[in-house]
Amino acid sequence: MAKRIFFTIAYLTLIFGASSLCFAQPSDTILFKVTVLSDTTPPEPPILSIPEDGTMFNISDDNDPHTPGFQTISTGSAEPNSTVTIKDGKGNILGTDSAEPVSGNFNIPITLPNGFTTIMATATDKAGNTSLPSEAHSIVVDLIAPDAPVITSPADGTITSEIIITVCGTADLSTKTVKVFVNSVQAGATSPNSSGVWTLSGVKVNAGNNFLTANATDVAGNISSLSAEV
Repeated sequence: MAKRIFFTIAYLTLIFGASSLCFAQPSDTILFKVTVLSDTTPPEPPILSIPEDGTMFNISDDNDPHTPGFQTISTGSAEPNSTVTIKDGKGNILGTDSAEPVSGNFNIPITLPNGFTTIMATATDKAGNTSLPSEAHSIVVDLIAPDAPVITSPADGTITSEIIITVCGTADLSTKTVKVFVNSVQAGATSPNSSGVWTLSGVKVNAGNNFLTANATDVAGNISSLSAEV
């Protein structure tokens, strides 16, 4: 009749490679051979695809304006089944998820603050090895529209015999382009100087009453409200 042997393992240390473990009673020996595969090689750095380096997001891109921060998706590829972590330039984690088992593709929701942010990704395999960071992508989130410009000339109530006039004014310093409208029809566009002062010549007005307005567009594409009518 076979003899039952009971034993307790208090401590077990395995060395990478092939190791033999022996458990002995006074006259009985049980031999186990355990092979442990070593993985100390980190994955290749992930590849960030979206958002692309240099991307600028504006108000029209914000699908959830009631949630703090700007919500978007970071996509790319990494070692299959690895854990991908998206961080900003200060090391703050913006999002994490697993890469697909076969393709290695990932789609990770991230939240970006308003302003300039650098993002990068790392991949950690099942053995706990972490890759070097991916190439950094610089992202700008601008969810603030510029203030409405001000038309300083001609003054409200001006009477002129000219049908081609020059319109001047001031704009928010974040403004890239000022558009001028005559009776709600765009009459032209110009850019302000570093002080926010702008001038648009060659504006055609009609006989009779005319209403001049203007709006401002910043670098990210945010558009201000219309100026006061003149």
